[in-house]
Amino acid sequence: MKNENLHTQKRRLIQPVFFLLTAMLLSLFGCTDDSEELQRTDWVRVLPLQIEFPSSGGEQEVTLIFSEDIDPSLLQCAVPESGKWCSFELKDKVLKVTATPTAYLTPRSTVLSLTYKTLRRDITVSQAASTGSDDIKIEVASATATTEETEQEDRGIEKSFDGDYLSYFNSKFGAFSDWPFIIDYTFKSPAQLDYIVYTPRTDNGTRYGAFNEFNVYVMTNGSSEWTKVAECARGDKNYTPTTIQLEQSYTDVKQVRFEIQSAHNNRISCAEMDFYQTNQNKFDYTTIFTDETCSALREGITEKEITKMPGETYQKLALALLKGTYDKAYRIADYRPYQTPSIMASTLKTSEYGLRDNPTGIYVEQGEEVLVLVGDTHGQNVSMIVQDLVNGGYNGARTYALKEGENKVKVETGGLVYIQNLTQDYIPLELSEADKEAAEAKTVTVHFPFGKVNGYYDVRNHTTQEEWEEMLRNTRWQDIDVVGKYVVITWAVQDYMSYQTPIKEMVDLFDTVVEREWALMGLFKYHNNPDKRLFANRMYLHIEHQSKNPYSSTNHTAYVPSYAEVFCSPERMKARSWVLGHEIGHSNQTRPGLKWTGTTEVTNNIMSMDVSVYLSGESKLNSVQTSTGKTYYQEAIDYIVTGNNPHCMWNWKADGITEEHMYTCKLVPFWQLKLFMDANGYTDFYPDLYEHFRITPDLDTTAKTQGILQLDFVRQACKYSKINLLQFFEDWGFLTPVDTEINDYGTKPFIVYQEDIDALKAEINALGYPVAPAELYNITDSNWEDAKWKMNR
Repeated sequence: MKNENLHTQKRRLIQPVFFLLTAMLLSLFGCTDDSEELQRTDWVRVLPLQIEFPSSGGEQEVTLIFSEDIDPSLLQCAVPESGKWCSFELKDKVLKVTATPTAYLTPRSTVLSLTYKTLRRDITVSQAASTGSDDIKIEVASATATTEETEQEDRGIEKSFDGDYLSYFNSKFGAFSDWPFIIDYTFKSPAQLDYIVYTPRTDNGTRYGAFNEFNVYVMTNGSSEWTKVAECARGDKNYTPTTIQLEQSYTDVKQVRFEIQSAHNNRISCAEMDFYQTNQNKFDYTTIFTDETCSALREGITEKEITKMPGETYQKLALALLKGTYDKAYRIADYRPYQTPSIMASTLKTSEYGLRDNPTGIYVEQGEEVLVLVGDTHGQNVSMIVQDLVNGGYNGARTYALKEGENKVKVETGGLVYIQNLTQDYIPLELSEADKEAAEAKTVTVHFPFGKVNGYYDVRNHTTQEEWEEMLRNTRWQDIDVVGKYVVITWAVQDYMSYQTPIKEMVDLFDTVVEREWALMGLFKYHNNPDKRLFANRMYLHIEHQSKNPYSSTNHTAYVPSYAEVFCSPERMKARSWVLGHEIGHSNQTRPGLKWTGTTEVTNNIMSMDVSVYLSGESKLNSVQTSTGKTYYQEAIDYIVTGNNPHCMWNWKADGITEEHMYTCKLVPFWQLKLFMDANGYTDFYPDLYEHFRITPDLDTTAKTQGILQLDFVRQACKYSKINLLQFFEDWGFLTPVDTEINDYGTKPFIVYQEDIDALKAEINALGYPVAPAELYNITDSNWEDAKWKMNR
């Protein structure tokens, strides 16, 4: 046992020495095992040792220097799945590494592994954090224009790039005729140009000068040649900001030229011209969401993937969509196109209808940065309107251009939000199947992530009265939008609640007012003519909290808060519908055929009368007792017919007549014509007259003033009725010589020449029409059906 233990002890002493000698011999003769092979580091040298990219990404080349025993063709490269933003290409001994742009607000890194048999070398690849995903605004150093207004007002070209959207550039006062008008902008340094945003003047004045048609050119650094990059046609009276998306990026641009071919009222104005380079560092949110509106998640997206993407709002939105807790109502909606109102206004010779056909039910607060995600615009110019009718009113509304994808809008004012998607195409309010297809082709989806919801009522959605009342209780803004068939109304929430407004009945009544006026104008009768007749926009009516009087203006009619019962009580609206017929009638006046000097506040009331009689069953002319104790019929006859005064009543102030009585007296013969024609079965008298004045070239009033328009009305009334009405018009002073000036929203000369009266009488008498009954000026709403007013033919 002792001998065995001694042997064992000797063996334990010898073994370490043996292994040590073995290792020394192997090392001496160059032999290695696998673990030592893996630890070898001299087989490749990498220049540079680390690869660093900016947030914009890019490419870098890495030189590889191999030891002599390495065959580069057997080299392999790889990055982990999490590093797929980094790609590579190996050619000979050069490794090209590419990094995509990042939108992450923290740095990222990965490991690029080079392997050769059992050998491995890791290369660290890192990328700096993104500084943000907003597009880059290009700074303008200076600009020049063909002319600029610097003498009477400070409206120089620098106002178009001062960052102030309330100031604006104007061409020199007076109409411009030597087209094209040229504006050149010079950048502070050459830049990549991707798109331009043109904002017309946004004040509440005439808004003259909005660009109609223009071309855009660029000049690159080191060049003296202009290259055309865009052709634009916005149409007349288009005051909406326009995004000019170039078909490609233009690099190293130093100057941009606008060659303007025409503009509104032959003036040039510009509130702001903004130039942008698209930021390539944007995160592609369509890898998480199904499209740019971020309205739904892609199939299979996980919470882990969501938390990796940048943007707190996007993460919050995606998680809410994943969990099914996101309320899409009002925040995500499709907005159909509506025709630019000026087109039908030009066709129908009227004022322009509304620009609020697309309410969103969203409101914003002053100074808030609003995230707006826009889908495919189909080449349309889409914009967002913010309107606060308490602070700023209608004319204080602000319009912001929107582009496809992400828009971050810092709003200057709080208010209700509207989407404006205008087209040159005629797409009617009521859509046929063919019209639906045309509308869908230009419909735009817009998403306000976590937008503040106010709601709006739309008669097409079949909202019940209970749902309407619940909507009112949930509103957060002081006003709410109501959409009918022919109208959009914005009125105070508290008034609707106080009157417990039966909303469907109320909206139907407002639609009836517009419908009656359209019928009187012959729009339904003549709609199927080659040029369509029905307006393609709704009439916009709204409360104007700070106004003293109701009024009608381009694109809208406004009413003071004291008209709450008219807007909220069906019975009171029927009784007081005159004001609606009057203001909407202003928008519908056909000019100049049925609106000449002295009749601005008269011929619109043909429509007021029709609406009022239809809804209330009473005639203002017949039932209202004036301050003189007479009806308007009696007062008008006494002053004009018996008093032998001209219809224009040019001397009404001197004769002690109030302005309202003057206007109403002048209305009487126009309404009597309708009563007389209705009595004789010619119910289309006014529809036919309106159509005549729409399709007939306007008379030239430069030589003999607008007096010739009054005589032409007499002419056409006789010709369309085929009745000799000369005595009726003579009684009412239409055929009385006049030489005066009339203040009708501006003073103008008004002359009716005796020679023209004589010529008109001869013309009508020669036609041989039957003569109208004597003393036709006595026809009223009470006696119009009497046999004495019937024509014997």
